[in-house]
Amino acid sequence: MREDIESSPSKPNVGLSFAEFAARYENPADALANCHRPDWMLRILEEHKYCNGEKLEGFLDSLSMLVDDNSDEVREQAQRDYFNYQPHADQLRQRVESGNLSQSEARRLRFIGARITALEAIRYIFEDKVSRFQSAKVFVQIMNVDEIEFKHNVLKEMADMLRQNIGNPLWLPRPNDFCYEAWMERNF
Repeated sequence: MREDIESSPSKPNVGLSFAEFAARYENPADALANCHRPDWMLRILEEHKYCNGEKLEGFLDSLSMLVDDNSDEVREQAQRDYFNYQPHADQLRQRVESGNLSQSEARRLRFIGARITALEAIRYIFEDKVSRFQSAKVFVQIMNVDEIEFKHNVLKEMADMLRQNIGNPLWLPRPNDFCYEAWMERNF
């Protein structure tokens, strides 16, 4: 996924860098609400100390449904390689239960692990869909589908899925969605 997907007059936010996109909005909640790229949404959330890994894992579960392949074996391999957050979450839970890790630190680490997994999954889905699109170029030319528009739509679909799973925690912050110390600093 390139930072500078080609510009499109009908999509004013396409072709911008993250900084240019974010500068268009007065506050991060509005930027998050209007963001068309799930990787940028994760960046905004991370910058504001969001750390609800469970909601992000729900996004990963939804995102895994976008794996396009007729082969169960390939789909299962993609699941293991790009969407498998559970071993990390289980390991953190065990460390908390054994007293080797605090609950708040486990929440922070769970979010970090889910975010890293989500970035890989987003990249995988995007590259796979674009590759399939490009392979079907003859058919696409007949259908008169623009590649830039296709790329934008793939990113937007994933961004909308992320919004469905986490909402916009920057509009109505809930303490359990943020790392406690950072939330306290922002709100008190």
